[in-house]
Amino acid sequence: MHTNRPELTFETGMVISLGGSGENGRNCFCFQTKNGKVLLDCGVKRELDKPEEVYPEVSEELVRELDAVLLTHCHEDHSAALPLLYALGYQGKVYASQETIDATPAMIRKWMRYVRERGAMLPYDERHVQAIRFEALHRGRNEVGRFTVLAGRSGHTVGSLWYAIGWEYVGLWPLFYSGDMCLCSATLAADPPPRCMAAVLNSAYAARVLDQEEQYKALRRLAEKTVRQNGHLLLPVPAQGRGCDMLLDLTRNLGDVPIWAEESIVTNCLALLENKSWIHGGLTEDRALGRVRCIRTEQERKAACDAPYGVYLTTDGMLTTSEGLYYLKRFAHQRENSLVISGHAARGTPAALAADMDWRKENDVQMQWYRNVIKVHLDFKDVLHMCAQLGTKQIMLFHASLEECVGLQEAIRTMDV
Repeated sequence: MHTNRPELTFETGMVISLGGSGENGRNCFCFQTKNGKVLLDCGVKRELDKPEEVYPEVSEELVRELDAVLLTHCHEDHSAALPLLYALGYQGKVYASQETIDATPAMIRKWMRYVRERGAMLPYDERHVQAIRFEALHRGRNEVGRFTVLAGRSGHTVGSLWYAIGWEYVGLWPLFYSGDMCLCSATLAADPPPRCMAAVLNSAYAARVLDQEEQYKALRRLAEKTVRQNGHLLLPVPAQGRGCDMLLDLTRNLGDVPIWAEESIVTNCLALLENKSWIHGGLTEDRALGRVRCIRTEQERKAACDAPYGVYLTTDGMLTTSEGLYYLKRFAHQRENSLVISGHAARGTPAALAADMDWRKENDVQMQWYRNVIKVHLDFKDVLHMCAQLGTKQIMLFHASLEECVGLQEAIRTMDV
């Protein structure tokens, strides 16, 4: 089965990457054991110019053999290929937190709109979205068929979980799967992992070590600089996770600088602060959010863009939504304006194209383009820290190219655990 894909073989099983390991996107891993097969996430890659790389390498044969699917969180690179499983004949369940279950169908349909708007083909339809059989997991031990699943908060977004997967208790859990994990979120808590024989770990920042506080300081400086020159700062962000953290930081630290945000970001931010089960202890509703100017309608969006200067948070970090494209069109042609990309920008998306010199010239784009990563994954030091906590060097890395991970793999190989 998929022998050309990265594999991790250890004492109690094998993990085969069907997407995600050696690339950024379509995260999907099959854990094969004596007790059966579990699929870990089933996502897409937002690079439609290479259709053979958009979806994970799942098949009817694999689907027939699956005992369960574990979903770590709702983001499309982990969830938007789930209907493909049902199109291929899967009839089992998808297990996730209730928060992830609530958010995932909308994320899948957002992906479907994105594909259709670009004239590409979908390998499934609405029937298969509705066919998904979700079942909620809770933090702690869960029984999933013949498997026992330990679930903990991963610190990436509300509802995101990591999983340790095993069966009868033998002291060590066979496999740990991090999903997308962040150990330093400004708001979200992350639970420590148990000792495991092997692990599939997020390595989105690969060889880099990121200083979260310095990145936030850099973002504030860019905002202040843009406003001083009577410019508009555009921040495309996810409506949860990083988007909420960035909105909270800017409202707390930018004084009287006007800040506009799409309604979904503000709503999610307020809901996050009320959700004590997912955030750091001691965080409460922030009064600074009261000064955010919430955008609910097209008229409000137009009026906001007519303002002489300000900071604008819009949904989708790759600028593929109609709202994001509206801001880009309004702000693109003035040099005093700025666009900051704070996460991954897939090839061919507006967020990536805005940095391409030929595209900028063709479309008369004058606004300044910056990349200022806000950390929502594990970096070099974090991966080594996780290996030490897990007590294993049997690791499969994902969310970065193989070339980027060479130094990290060597560091894991030579470390003491």
